[in-house]
This record gives sequence, C-alpha cells and structure tokens, in this order.
Amino acid sequence: MASTNRPPMATSVDLGIANAEAVMRALLGEPSLPRALLAERTGLTRGTITRVTTKLAEAGLLREGDPIRTSVGRPMIPLEITEDALFAATIHFGAAEIRVGIVDLRGRVVVEETEAYADTSPDAAISQACHGVQQLVQAHVDARRVLGLGVAVNGIVDTHEGTVVGFPSLSWSNVPIVDRLSQLGDWPVSLEQTVRGLAIADGMFGVARGCDDYLQIWVGNVLSAAIVSEGRIRRGPQGAAGIINHLRLDGEAQVACVCGRRDCLWSFASDAAILSRAVDSGVASAGASMQQLLSLADGGSEVVRRISQDVARHLAEAVLPITDVINPQRIVLAGLVTEVPGFGDAFAERLRDGRRSSGIDAPAVLLSRFGDGAVSIAAAAAVLDLFYRNPFTHGRRHALHN
Repeated sequence: MASTNRPPMATSVDLGIANAEAVMRALLGEPSLPRALLAERTGLTRGTITRVTTKLAEAGLLREGDPIRTSVGRPMIPLEITEDALFAATIHFGAAEIRVGIVDLRGRVVVEETEAYADTSPDAAISQACHGVQQLVQAHVDARRVLGLGVAVNGIVDTHEGTVVGFPSLSWSNVPIVDRLSQLGDWPVSLEQTVRGLAIADGMFGVARGCDDYLQIWVGNVLSAAIVSEGRIRRGPQGAAGIINHLRLDGEAQVACVCGRRDCLWSFASDAAILSRAVDSGVASAGASMQQLLSLADGGSEVVRRISQDVARHLAEAVLPITDVINPQRIVLAGLVTEVPGFGDAFAERLRDGRRSSGIDAPAVLLSRFGDGAVSIAAAAAVLDLFYRNPFTHGRRHALHN
C-alpha cells in the first residue's frame, strides 16, 4: 500500500511565493540588481525572474533604477526594493524606557521616539506604548501601509503564546502582551525577545547575512544571547533561551546584580555597571547615559575605552563555555558599548586566548551595525521576516512569529 504520510506536493502558488521570497531576499543584500544578476543569485531562470519581478513591481514592491550602460549590448535595468512601500510599526519595552518607531522594508529606522515609563505596570505601560505608536504612525505614514506591529522585550518572551513570561526589570510576569496590544486595531502583532529580533535582522540584512550558524550577544541593561543554528533560532520552552545576566565570573564587582550577587556577568558588563565605573572614574557625572559615554569615546576618552575593553574581556570570559558547547561560526556583538573603539578587538583577543589550548579556531567576531536604532530594528525584524516569506500577502489578521 502506498504511504499516506507523504508531504503535500508544492503547487504553482507555493512556487510563486518561494520565488518571490528568493528575489526579495536577494535584493535585501544589495542596493539594486539587474534581472540577469538576480537569476544568477537565486538560481531561477530568466523567464521566471521576469514573471516574478513583473508581479512584484505591479504590487509596488519593486521599482526600476537608472539604466546601467555597458560598452556592448543593451543597457541593463537594475531593480530595487521600494523600501517606502510598506512599513513596520514598532514598540520596544526596555528596562528604563519605551521606544516606538517606524521601520522601512530594508530595516532602516524612519523615525522613533523614546519616553520614560509613566507607570511600569503592564496595563499602564502597554497603554502608553499604544498611544505613542498610534501618534507616530498618524504623523508620519499612512496607516494602511503598515504591515504590522513588531514588539520586542528584554525579558523572557514566549513568541508562540504572545506572552512576556518574565521581565524582572519591570516586575512583569505572564503578561499576555499580544492580546492587549490588539486594541491598536487590525495590525498583525509579532512579539520577540530583543536579542533574537536582532539576530533575525542581522541575518536578513546585517553583518550575519549569508551565515546560518552564529551567536548574537546583546550588551545593555539586560545581557542576552541568541543561538542561531542551521538558520533557526533557539528559543527553548516558554522562550527562556538566551538570558546570560547570571553567568558567573571570578571576583566581585562594585555593582550588585539584580539577583543580589556581585559575581554575575551583569555586575561587570551591563550598562548600569559600565556607567557606575565611568562615574567612579570621574569621566562622567551621575545620571550620564550610554550615548554620552559613546560620545566621550568617539572624542578620544582613553578612560571610557579602557572601561569598555575591560567589559569586552569579561564578556568573552563569560561566554567562552557557550562557544565551546555550540562552536558557532561567528559571534555578533550588539549594544552601544560594543561601538566603543577597541571593544570588538578586546573581545576577540580574549576569545582566541581561551580557545588556543583546545586547538580549535575561535569564531569570527563581528559588530552589529544598527547603532542606537537597534532595538526598533529588533522589534521590526519579525514583522519583516513574515513579509519576506510571502511578499504578496499583507494580511490584517493576527499573526505570531514562528
């Protein structure tokens, strides 16, 4: 008897969607490409490329650039993504502030605004965020061009259930955030943990593009990591994979971790620990921000650079066991402190030292290039990933990232 467990055969509609995804993702990595090069990059025939790009152009998702004239033959017409055709609205719930934004199809921040929490209780914070993103959309884009709402949280996030399982910074526990955000209307809502959103973004259009095996690390008010293996992100039960605040280090720091200990990675490498050291050193005053420290480093402050490089070495020391276990091809570092000159080099050097005795090469170390807009891009990533999976569908139904 023939097996009844065969997967369903791909239909022409399925193939059309897959081809459209291949074309759009190929263009994500380039400013523009002519059809002939698109065929080479995607492995599709030129006839298929013509059909797919025609449909995408008719949908307003692609446009033609200026002709490229060569010494022989007809000019080549490059195609590019119409980045302002559609947008993702975004909300990021951080430890100290809410950030709302609008991000285009290339993952670039169009506009964003930051507010301190008026009240950190879930209902109040969500209401504040809803009001902020509605105002931003009304002021800057046609709401009908919003693909969906991307939400990122620096805590334990269950994307499938649409729940913030735990966010100690705000004392949140089991908050059904997606259901509550549905009051915004008919936008699909995609929820993700911040570092996992960044990993999706860096894989789509950032420094990890083309790599299916990497470890993404976020250094901020919360320390976290995303493991990407064979192109898939590890989330774990209830989305708890990736929190690295409490990795242990030798010695004690001046700043106590949120758990009360002084030997946690958080006490050495969090934004709070970095700012405390900068204040103690006299290079910054109480109440200084990480943006101000970054400006001091860019201005040549050796004190800030020494602090950041020490943080980089502590971070590398803490994550060495993780790299031994999963052996990633690359490590991508994100967060404002990682942009201080010398941070990446100090991290990579300590990593190489730790790996030398094993005889195994250390993974390449890359710096994420999203800058201060990283959290808005992280929030948008799940929305954009869903869009690029099927560019022809801009549905208004409720959706979660899978």
